[in-house]
Amino acid sequence: MKDCELIRDLMPLYADDQTSDVSRQYIEEHTARCPACKKLLQEMCTPMEPEPEDRTEQILEMLRRKQRRKTLLTLASVVLAVIIAVWGFLEIRYSGELIYTASTNEEKILKEMPGLAPTDAEKELAKTILEVPMVRDALREDVSDFTIFKTDDAVGYFASILPEDAKIVEIAVMGHSVYFSYTIGNVYTIIAYNDADMTGHVDTISKTVAVSPLDEIGDDGVLGDVDAVYELTHDVATDISRYQKIKSRHMWFSFLDWF
Repeated sequence: MKDCELIRDLMPLYADDQTSDVSRQYIEEHTARCPACKKLLQEMCTPMEPEPEDRTEQILEMLRRKQRRKTLLTLASVVLAVIIAVWGFLEIRYSGELIYTASTNEEKILKEMPGLAPTDAEKELAKTILEVPMVRDALREDVSDFTIFKTDDAVGYFASILPEDAKIVEIAVMGHSVYFSYTIGNVYTIIAYNDADMTGHVDTISKTVAVSPLDEIGDDGVLGDVDAVYELTHDVATDISRYQKIKSRHMWFSFLDWF
C-alpha cells in the first residue's frame, strides 16, 4: 500500500495505546491487508521477556555493594564518567531511536496546519456520501474487507471537493467507513467518513495529515522521514472538532529540554 510509511510512523503510538480510535482503526485495517506492516506491528506489540525476579535482586544487591565501596571519587573517575555519558548520548542520537509526543493545542495546531480543519465541502459531503451508488455498492460487497474502488467515476466524484492541484492516491471502503487519500505537493492527507453506529449516516469525519520532507510526493506515495502527523476528529451531529499533533523526535534532542 502507498501509505505504509505513514502507518509505520504511527505504529509506536499504537503499541503504546496512544492513538485516537480512528487512527487505531485505520492501522488495523491496513495491517489486515499488508503482511509486511502486520509483521512489524506484531513485533512492536510483543512484550519483552522480564528478567527473572531472583536474578534482578542479585544484580541490584551487587550494585548496592559496589556503590557502598565508592566513598570517594577521584578526578580520573569523574573524567571517565563524563566520557561514558557523552558516548551514551551520541550512541542514542545516531541509533535512530525516536520518542513520540502528542499535543492537543488547537490554536497552535491550526496555525501550523490550517488545512486540517474540516471544510464546508467536506462537511456537506458527509450528508450524502453513503447514498452515492458507487459507494453504496462498494459497501455491499463485503463490509468486513478493505475494498478499493479507485475508478474514474470515483476519482471524479471525490476530486470535486478538493483543490485543483490535489492528486488522489486511493479510494476505499472498510466496515462502515469510506476512505480517500490525496497529495498536494509534499502534503499527504487521508479523510475517512465513519458510520460507527451503523445507522446509515456519517457520524464522524476523521482527517490525518502528514508533511513529507520531500519537495513533492511521487505517485509511489513514499513520504520519507515524517516527523509530525496531524489528526482531526469531527463530530457531525455537534459540529465539534478535536485536534491532535503527534511529533517524533530523536532522543538526543529531547535531553536538551532539561536545560
